[in-house]
Amino acid sequence: MTPLAEKFAGKDLIGNVVLGHEDGKACRGHGWTFGFGYGGVVIGHDLASEGDAKHVAQGCREHWLGEVTGRATGAQSLAIFGAGPIGSLALALAKLRGIPKVCVIDRIEQRLDVARQLKADCVINSAKEDAVAAIREFTKGGAEFVIDAVGVDATRRAGVNACARGGRLLFIGMAENDSGLPWIEMIRNEQSIFTTFCYAARDFQTALSLLESRKLDLTPWTETRSLDDGQAGFMKMTHNPGGTLKLIFKP
Repeated sequence: MTPLAEKFAGKDLIGNVVLGHEDGKACRGHGWTFGFGYGGVVIGHDLASEGDAKHVAQGCREHWLGEVTGRATGAQSLAIFGAGPIGSLALALAKLRGIPKVCVIDRIEQRLDVARQLKADCVINSAKEDAVAAIREFTKGGAEFVIDAVGVDATRRAGVNACARGGRLLFIGMAENDSGLPWIEMIRNEQSIFTTFCYAARDFQTALSLLESRKLDLTPWTETRSLDDGQAGFMKMTHNPGGTLKLIFKP
């Protein structure tokens, strides 16, 4: 057995499976069960408990959002387009960081129910009402920060129109490649655009610390099934996930 294998033998690990653009260093282990994730599905092995599995489900993927919402320190308002896994975790982290007005927009009512459980201050079903008008009314003129976790032309445009003068927009969603945005209006309003795809080692460490502290309650949007129910689980997440944002299979 190699020295590295001896060091971690018999321990649960979580692997940093993506190399960040900032340092590109090798992955680290931090005392958590290793799991394999694809989309909204996570497969774990030797999980100590269902609760640990649910924490692992998020620790592998969305932890870099800590820095994203960290930029909003002192902000009074944030609008999040998309109540999927990324948007919902952004909501949870924003509330942890004390942003008093967080608005979540989606077209699926079950996902908005999850947003309510995660303490969203305002939820908007964009299939039933004008999201931009509702956001501007709720925030008294526009959100200081806007996150688009959908990534289609309509939500990017809506994000710009819902953003306050001097506000910041973060584009995360990647459903569509091209979008036409009102650049002259954005320049006049001095709105800033940010994008993010990966994360740095410090973000991974921050995420693990949050998971260890149990400050994030992931139970409202996770579901656990037996691995024997795998086919049905994949079909559910592909065609009709409802309020389930992460599905965890336990062998």
